[in-house]
Amino acid sequence: MMIAEHTDDDLVSAALSGSTSAMDTLFERYDRTIYFTARHYFLPGATLDDTMQEARIGFFKAIQTYKPDGGTTFASFSRMSMERNVISALKGAQRLKRQVLNQASSLDRRFGEQAEASTLVDIIADPQSAEPERIAVDRALHAALVDAVMGAGLSDLEATVLLARLKDNKYQEIAEQVGRTTKAVDNALQRIAVKLKRAVGAAVRAFALA
Repeated sequence: MMIAEHTDDDLVSAALSGSTSAMDTLFERYDRTIYFTARHYFLPGATLDDTMQEARIGFFKAIQTYKPDGGTTFASFSRMSMERNVISALKGAQRLKRQVLNQASSLDRRFGEQAEASTLVDIIADPQSAEPERIAVDRALHAALVDAVMGAGLSDLEATVLLARLKDNKYQEIAEQVGRTTKAVDNALQRIAVKLKRAVGAAVRAFALA
């Protein structure tokens, strides 16, 4: 019997015994389910590929934890595992958004420790406006800023560093929190500034046209 003709339970058992072909067959068999599970949910700041990756992780977890005698089919069990993992990622994204919203109230806090380091006001300020602070405190624009931060494509490290910096942590404190050097923290903050300028600039332009 070809491996593709085996039941889900047989493939799961083989995959857990180290069969990479069984593992690959399971992923191929459920590829459409993974895709449609990902499409059903929305992760702020994420792409469909990002959400599909979360669904794949949930599917892999299902293979690792499925019990054939547990009273449910692998199809149902894996679907629940995928949904649970995507929903968990969604909640994590929402939690990050709330943290950014709470910490971003001080828009004049600098990303770096140098005197010339950028602030959020610098990033969102309209160069044609004589009162950039007035724009900065506008609630609607503040909300647009938070959405832009979520959609800026920050890595997990960059998001963690940003939140720590918005809490006014020093480079050394952040480095200890993330287990990196202060140079790595500085590099992350520079990448963050570039990404935020790009994302927030688009948000401000859209806000001005609204």
